Amino acid sequence: MIGAGWMILWRIATRILGFGSTLVLARVLVPEDFGLIAIASTYVAAFDALSIFGLQDAIIRSTEPNDNLLDTAYTLSVMRGLLNTLIIAATAPIAAHFFAEPRLIPVLLVLALFPALEGTENIGVVEFRRDFRFEKEFLLFLMPRLVSVVVTVAIALFFHSYWALVIGNLVLRMLRWVLTYWMHPYRPHFSLAAWHKLVSFSLWTWAATIADFGRERSWMIVLGRFLDTFQVGVFMVASEIGLLPITEIVAPICRALFSGFTAARNEAGNFAYAFRRTIGVIAVPLLPAAIGMSAVASDVVDIALGPSWSTAGFVIALVAASAPFALVTSIGATAMVVTGHVRNNFVLNAVFAVIGVVVCLVSAWYWGLWGVAVARALVTVLEGVAFAVVTGNAVGIWLADWIACVWRPTVAIAAMSLVLWFTGQGWAPPTGAAWDVVLPHFIDAVLCGGAVYGATLLLLWIAAGEPEGGESFLLGLLRNAIGSGARKFLVKT
Repeated sequence: MIGAGWMILWRIATRILGFGSTLVLARVLVPEDFGLIAIASTYVAAFDALSIFGLQDAIIRSTEPNDNLLDTAYTLSVMRGLLNTLIIAATAPIAAHFFAEPRLIPVLLVLALFPALEGTENIGVVEFRRDFRFEKEFLLFLMPRLVSVVVTVAIALFFHSYWALVIGNLVLRMLRWVLTYWMHPYRPHFSLAAWHKLVSFSLWTWAATIADFGRERSWMIVLGRFLDTFQVGVFMVASEIGLLPITEIVAPICRALFSGFTAARNEAGNFAYAFRRTIGVIAVPLLPAAIGMSAVASDVVDIALGPSWSTAGFVIALVAASAPFALVTSIGATAMVVTGHVRNNFVLNAVFAVIGVVVCLVSAWYWGLWGVAVARALVTVLEGVAFAVVTGNAVGIWLADWIACVWRPTVAIAAMSLVLWFTGQGWAPPTGAAWDVVLPHFIDAVLCGGAVYGATLLLLWIAAGEPEGGESFLLGLLRNAIGSGARKFLVKT
């Protein structure tokens, strides 16, 4: 879990930067700007998904990594990146015509550089993950993010243009490219000597990645075709905020868990325990973060985004309420890849990619933005249930195990939700008031919800006999942190 801690620390640091920049950008730019960039980014990501082979994951899983493996992965990455750059640039006019948005052409010509930059990064940095040197990854991700936020905000303040988002991301990619060669001494060469070993693992990973893209990002393509850029921008930003618990807690943990699960897989009889423990630990902070975000969605819009984003509150509330089910999807997918059940992962992603596209198309056509928000939340719940069943069968986790992992935080969340609802502090309608009026209400709701959740969870844990689980793990971390702080204080004094 130390690696996960570094990844979470990176996410916390970047989210502080990102949230601060969002406060500025949402008030300087308009929803149409975010919608335009969302459509362009999704178009670029589609080619990335179609050609990704999971090369880094293959290296991490390899029991005998060597220079041939690294060089082959680098060569394939370069070929893939350059090909995607050419295709995206060549098809930019076609995309602009399909989405009826001529501004996409110059934006896509710049974004087309991203695959080439990513493909030629130093493959040697994959050893940071393999060797559990996540502090290196922390720096590799943080420094470019810090510079890009400054550049993006500065350009937005001066020019009030969506180009701030484009150039900021370009700066991030370019700086990270430089850092991969500065931070790791390995210098790759062109070779295809180990292509068979890489491709043999990566085939199903490639298929699963395409299906995962369809499940996660096809919504944006459909929305870009049937809704205007204003609604696309609202949905994109609202979904990003609503899924903050997943992107800021679960996503970085899954990156570290791939290495941790790989180690647990090699210890007979240890993987199911590691999986159950992971779910139990993450559920304790994730559930209140997700449901709490849903409860204060209107306040978040008034404080962070402003009146032009008033329609985003409903979307945030629905997406955040469904976020706990995305926890099971994300960690379940990671577990299936590590244990070799990549085909199951592909099938699930493919099925829900098709379901998602159909549901999104129908809901966008008949009910617009509101229908899409409801549909997105329902599909997320169904995905979580399906991944729970399939992953459980694959790794030996049954219904009783799932219940044992999450019943205490679930009951505590129910208590928190009831208190917030009946006191009027949660799920209140938007007021459109200034942030200095809304902020006290937001703080009261957060403090009240946190107190009710924490007290209920602690009482349930004590009543259950203080079993091993998420509560004991997090309390242990807290005791260690307090003890370490006290020792440092005594040494200084």
